Amino acid sequence: MNKPISQPCLRNQDPIFQVLQQQFTQTGTVLELACGTAQHAVYLAQRLPHLSWQATDMLPVLNGANQWIQEAQLKN
Repeated sequence: MNKPISQPCLRNQDPIFQVLQQQFTQTGTVLELACGTAQHAVYLAQRLPHLSWQATDMLPVLNGANQWIQEAQLKN
């Protein structure tokens, strides 16, 4: 199975990061609802390592999301 890629995610991940880095300054856990491909979760977890990310979605898309998450090998 090929890893899914969301082009809109690629376009908006940095603007989202720019806002979240200002708001998420303390250690904590982030629950991402409807993570889709999980590209945002991986991108943001790499840049905000003080946060623990929990990406969730419906069962039909979890295989693709897990590919992104497992490939990234992040501890958070």
